[in-house]
Amino acid sequence: MNFTADILVIGGGLAGSHLAISLQEKNQSVILVHTNYKKGECASLAPATLFNPAAALQAKKSLFAEESYAEFKQLQKSLGDSDHKIINENGVLRPCTDNRLYENFKKSALSPEWQGEWITWLERDELKMKHPTMQNMLGALMVNAGFTVSTPALIEHLHKKFVSNSGKIIEGLVQSVKLNEPIWEVMLDDGSVLKTRKIIFANGFGIKNFKEWSFLKLHPVKGETLTLKNTPISFPNAISARGYLAFLDKDLVIGSTYKHHFNQIEPDQSAQDYLLKKLTTIFPNVNTGILAKELWSGVRLSTSDRLPIIGEHPDLKNMFIITGFGSKGLMYSQISAIELANFITTNKPIRKEFSIQRFL
Repeated sequence: MNFTADILVIGGGLAGSHLAISLQEKNQSVILVHTNYKKGECASLAPATLFNPAAALQAKKSLFAEESYAEFKQLQKSLGDSDHKIINENGVLRPCTDNRLYENFKKSALSPEWQGEWITWLERDELKMKHPTMQNMLGALMVNAGFTVSTPALIEHLHKKFVSNSGKIIEGLVQSVKLNEPIWEVMLDDGSVLKTRKIIFANGFGIKNFKEWSFLKLHPVKGETLTLKNTPISFPNAISARGYLAFLDKDLVIGSTYKHHFNQIEPDQSAQDYLLKKLTTIFPNVNTGILAKELWSGVRLSTSDRLPIIGEHPDLKNMFIITGFGSKGLMYSQISAIELANFITTNKPIRKEFSIQRFL
């Protein structure tokens, strides 16, 4: 079976879905292909993730945080009543579990880069009074401009929006791509052939299977999460301190491992103890023994400067890429998708911080 479109997007995660919609809004016919969708390689399918502009151990303000926040806020506003639980702007509390985090977080809180009400600093006594269930914390950085997101539900929402605007989604694995000038021919594992003038790789870890992109130094990192079902633990905010706790209705998602060397993409059972320790560090009196637990794993690609890569292949015309988000998929996938869509349709230059040119 053959299908034809102006543009083919390989990869139905956050970046690919946002990109397909952005191109669609520019009157392009788009086919979106799920690549490795059910093999655990799609990092976007983590049960819950955080939009946190004060991430990592330094808690510095993320690059382009205001732009990313504005786009994400618009996305939240676009959700219907039935989807309002997909994105929750409940903030991210970053407690200081040791002296190093205390020094880093307080230094960040005093930095002039933060404006308005984006963050609030809480000393030990104020934190203890506000959240008595937390113990042995030295203080905390409250990131008010933070979201908790059910990422599988968000992707489902984006796919529905794409399809409702006449987009086509095909599930399958891409086996090969071949240029029959000026048309790209894409073979799927079921024998289907997709024909397009422009092809975009947004398939995360799956990019490793395509020699066309082997020149990019993309580092794979395996991440595992643990979901505690129907937990009695409740908290008004997401929590991030050398890992994160994300609260979704009655479930609690604990993340994440950072495995730079791994032999399989399936979750490792040893991750459960590691992730539970993150929970008991914050809430030492919690008893998780009777709760149902679910492990999940995915692989994210990271770059040397921790920023995404978008742009056109240096040698192959009309072949593009959007990748390298690491753990910042929520922060950067939307603005990167908009930027790449503008580049493809109007040749608007890509900002140097995201451009593939910086690695050529």
